[in-house]
Amino acid sequence: MKALRTGLTVLLCVSAALSGCRKNDTEVRLEGTLRWGDCDSNLLPYDYTFATWSDILDDVGVLRFQDEDGAATAFRDYLVFTVTGRRELKNRVGEALEVGPPGSGAPVEGSLQFPVSCPEELDLLGVLIGTIVFDEFHGEQETRIAGSFEAQVVDGRDMNEVIGEDLTGSFSFVRRRNPPYQSFGLVNDPPESRPLRSIPAAERDERTSPIRTIRATQAPR
Repeated sequence: MKALRTGLTVLLCVSAALSGCRKNDTEVRLEGTLRWGDCDSNLLPYDYTFATWSDILDDVGVLRFQDEDGAATAFRDYLVFTVTGRRELKNRVGEALEVGPPGSGAPVEGSLQFPVSCPEELDLLGVLIGTIVFDEFHGEQETRIAGSFEAQVVDGRDMNEVIGEDLTGSFSFVRRRNPPYQSFGLVNDPPESRPLRSIPAAERDERTSPIRTIRATQAPR
């Protein structure tokens, strides 16, 4: 299935240079050892073809990688990082930031799924624990974002079960404006006009969970 998808992607890139084909000079690669439930597919290494950064809520940003452009739905292989403290991120370039599970207090949360490559494991969510380094981040549109990360992956259903070891990844892409690069739906006003503290606590807690936040903010295709 993955081979078929890759072949179609290459064909589209060559014939029309349409969306998702190393868009905005995108280079995102994930390597390591990953045991993904009963999936027989050889998932890694994996090259994501779509990358974007979105500013959401008050001081939160989302770094999103997918196999295609569009919404992060059950029909996309994706890897996402939710970064708290995005306003100061450009001052932390080169610093190893902790990546931890929800509720750990880490400035970055990361997760991944493979619903396209491994549809038999739709309920499996991988949670990343490790570090991420931004080598380039300017906080503005039409500028490059680049960096790398190292992590292990645990099963989101049982955080004591390690399903991925020695994961390494690198990314480099140009941040673009407007859909599909920028999505709307969680907070229609600019993030600065509606700070996180202005959202009711119950709603804020639900919306700031890593997967809920990612899926709620994506515009429909």
